[in-house]
Amino acid sequence: MSKFSQTFLLDVAKGDVAGHSFVSKFGQNEAIGTGAYEDIWDNGGDYTYPADGSADITEIVSTSASDTVDIEVQGLSSDGTLTVQTVTLTGTTPVTLTTPLWRIFRMKNEGTVDIVGDVTAENTANTVEYAKIMNGNNQTLMALYTIPLGKTGYLLQGSSSMAGLTRAYSIDGHFYIRSFGGVFQLKNTFGLQSDGTSFFEKTYPIPLPIAEKSDVRVRGISSAANGIMNATFEILLIDN
Repeated sequence: MSKFSQTFLLDVAKGDVAGHSFVSKFGQNEAIGTGAYEDIWDNGGDYTYPADGSADITEIVSTSASDTVDIEVQGLSSDGTLTVQTVTLTGTTPVTLTTPLWRIFRMKNEGTVDIVGDVTAENTANTVEYAKIMNGNNQTLMALYTIPLGKTGYLLQGSSSMAGLTRAYSIDGHFYIRSFGGVFQLKNTFGLQSDGTSFFEKTYPIPLPIAEKSDVRVRGISSAANGIMNATFEILLIDN
């Protein structure tokens, strides 16, 4: 159990504790391969991180001309400032973000109808996808996060599971943190087995501090093609 009481965390969730907030991140990769570790997010494979100080994430677009709903986009601007903006899709025509982003960690449908196609956040050249809402989900599934400028994150809990297939296979998982300007460091490892322990959870009695502008990611590799892995983590954010 975390040193923070449930009453305190509830007060944070209600917005009653000044300078405190929390983020719950969850992701899924439905087709993990056997050759290399992959990030746990909708698009699968290795996630592409824009260079420090850049703002390469500039547009969102759908694969369906029918999609004209409002999409909330959560991320960080070029200096790491938390930025939340709402953009109205225009189908298969890319829409420019009000504020271009250095990091993106969530998109969700704020409209009144379901998204018909897949919605992606991309660079101007439409050559790199940084976030994706898969048809039927109405929001991204990304076990990826970057601590905003001016805040310190405190990791409270993480979990992972495998699901969806009847065959026997296993997944090795890795949890990484990269300080701003540094390299990814492995902070935890875990294993999942379809015929054994298919769920893993770790809580931090002393929450793990994560500095501003640090990247957090979960990765996995499967013993058989098309492994399915889910991952979540909970972070308390406190203003510096």
